[in-house]
Amino acid sequence: MQCRGMTLQIATGIVAPKLSSVAGLFFPASADELAVALQKAERGAAPGYARPWSAIIAPHAGYRFSGAVAASIYRTTAAIRQTCRRVILFSPTHKLAFKGMATLDAPSLTTPLGSLPVDRAALADALGLGDVQLLPQAFEAEHGIETQLPFIQTYLPLAKVLPIVVGQCAETSVGAVMRRFAGASDTLIVVSTDLSHFHALAEARRLDAETCKFIERVSPEPLGSTNACGVLPLRALLALARDANWRVTRFDARTSADAGADPGRVVGYAAYGLEPAADAQLPDAQRALLLDVARRSLAFAAAKGSVPAVKASGINHPLGTLRRVFVTLTNNGQLRGCQGSLTAQLPVLQGVATYTALSAISDHRFKPVTVTEVEGLKISISVLSEEAPIASATKAQLIAALQPGIDGLTLSGLNFRATFLPKVWATLPDPAAFVAALMRKAGLSPETWPDEIRCARYRAECFGDV
Repeated sequence: MQCRGMTLQIATGIVAPKLSSVAGLFFPASADELAVALQKAERGAAPGYARPWSAIIAPHAGYRFSGAVAASIYRTTAAIRQTCRRVILFSPTHKLAFKGMATLDAPSLTTPLGSLPVDRAALADALGLGDVQLLPQAFEAEHGIETQLPFIQTYLPLAKVLPIVVGQCAETSVGAVMRRFAGASDTLIVVSTDLSHFHALAEARRLDAETCKFIERVSPEPLGSTNACGVLPLRALLALARDANWRVTRFDARTSADAGADPGRVVGYAAYGLEPAADAQLPDAQRALLLDVARRSLAFAAAKGSVPAVKASGINHPLGTLRRVFVTLTNNGQLRGCQGSLTAQLPVLQGVATYTALSAISDHRFKPVTVTEVEGLKISISVLSEEAPIASATKAQLIAALQPGIDGLTLSGLNFRATFLPKVWATLPDPAAFVAALMRKAGLSPETWPDEIRCARYRAECFGDV
């Protein structure tokens, strides 16, 4: 017999299996039909690549509408298929109003595909964190949890799960639970959320574009309930990602209208992967594509004296993610131009094309690159993570906190902002000299330490001509 709901075992005894309003509505109620639906979702998924994610963001609507978007990120967990033993799953509450966070004391959760074990050790840890309570009523027909389970069973078959439904509570409380489990090599955090709800298509796309911008800039503060139904766990995850210096990559973003739903009442969906910036890396094929774009942009800028237009449509979503990008040109080992942005304003592919051209024709330190120079120039691309603050009351504390050869560093204040990419360590290997030179670049005296100075580190994925 196929089980259609969750079997709950709480402290007072066994509760009989209950039929779910999710199985049969959000996804098929039979194992065979559900397997077909999951296969269809994968066929409709956006192009992607596997990475050992620390966390993912996935939608939770009916599979007809958001299944392909969810598959776009779950399929990229192939890199941890054999190593992931624990999934900490967060969903907003949709049915029951309550304070705090809810979990349940159950041996397993069941879907038409079978049983998914609950991680009992993680359950005990979570219950010791204050705002987490046993509240099985919160799981009655909670589609934010249940729609994720078949994907977890399919793509992460060795994992146990700890489901957490988020009610009315402080974002920091949700973050405390995430931080308890974050970073373990065998653990994946999953935030289940949709984006905007029930707007006309044009307004939905505008709102979702704003939401994606904040996610990709790792900026939780501007996000509110109009951006995402799961805004509390989403904000908590982004705050964690900023502090831990994780890089965020978009793999898909669509609306229910893309699946044939009413364009007058649209729901938005997105799929993201998060990983430590220190380890983040584009596949070789995407690096090669970006270098080809840079080389073409360089030739165009030298010939035309302008920046080429790059259309955003058709860009694979990972290369459509907003990124902070710098491009450096060298000639026989000597700098010939360098331009970029400390704010993620452009999709990475457009950023590479734009900043390559600007390096060639708009770096005020050099004359514009000529057509005859193009072939001899080498191109280096730096894809930067977002910045993580460094708590430094003094220059000595900053110097002690730096990781030479690894950290990029930004110093900013009311009237100044300057950065050194990690590659600058090659010429300034001493941390004290590194900081002093960056202070001079910012227009500051290395002998003083302004009270308003803010320090932040970042990582950079660097690749290019050798």
